[in-house]
Amino acid sequence: MNTLYTERLVLRNFREDDYTAMYKNWASDPRVAEYCRWHTHESPETTKAFLKTILDDENQFAITLKGKDEPIGNISVFINSDGIPEIGYVLGYDYWGKGIMTEAVKALIAELFRKGSDKVCACHHVDNPASGRVMEKCGMTFVGTKELSKKFDSEELFEVRVYEIEKNVSPVEYRIASAKDIEPCMASRLEMLKAVNGLPEDYAFDEDFVNASRRFFLEGNQTTVLALDEKAIGCATMCYTDLMPTFSHPTGKRAHLMNVYTNPHYRRQGIAAKMVTMLIDEARKRGVTEISLDATESGRPLYKKLGFEESEECMVLVIK
Repeated sequence: MNTLYTERLVLRNFREDDYTAMYKNWASDPRVAEYCRWHTHESPETTKAFLKTILDDENQFAITLKGKDEPIGNISVFINSDGIPEIGYVLGYDYWGKGIMTEAVKALIAELFRKGSDKVCACHHVDNPASGRVMEKCGMTFVGTKELSKKFDSEELFEVRVYEIEKNVSPVEYRIASAKDIEPCMASRLEMLKAVNGLPEDYAFDEDFVNASRRFFLEGNQTTVLALDEKAIGCATMCYTDLMPTFSHPTGKRAHLMNVYTNPHYRRQGIAAKMVTMLIDEARKRGVTEISLDATESGRPLYKKLGFEESEECMVLVIK
């Protein structure tokens, strides 16, 4: 399976020299192993031996922070006895409570759906509700309980709670937003800002900031596209401006693409590409000859496919 990228993480396959970080960050920690089915590793050599057993498994991912290649956790997927892809995960104690595992699980679910899976499941120890909250934040639903061996080498059983999520197959609606769409536009905008800036879900935006954003949607020289599946699941905005004409841009009409966001549960389905393509077509109708944007690293491959090129300050698409 391919390396996966999120706003903060890189999920890659393991390498032989990862065992020291694996031992340090989680395998040796009894707090982490308490609700897992493996025993705390007694030494780095134990971890090294275990790592050799999964090195060739492309469905085993090391969780690393962008800009740092040190594994801080593990997320994997296997086909369970019911024939359903089942996700398992573990994260170093120092990284708990930061939304990291939720971000990793969402990315793996999206990749499994992209590759054709219709359903994904996961389970957690009944005494570890924090793991259940991760599953719920990823859109998974509790479906029942079952018993598993407490440890892989044990006959003692314990109860686990099982969660599932099914691929959303309903058609996504796309439309250019109007004044009546102000609430879904604002909801998507604020959700995007939290995700891009690593803000907590309960972050309170400054009232003046919110009001100014609302005014721009209602009164600004812009076009916003909404993607909807009963509710807004994505948006993108093109802001227009007039500059003095030049030989290369005789109309003087420029635009800046921003606010491109897709809800994590719907990513890797071409939604962002569809929204941006609609906005490019709208800009072309308005006589715009150049579109700029400030792209995240994870977004750059998409924009390059749509024709944007790198420049010194931002990415640019010259419309001909």
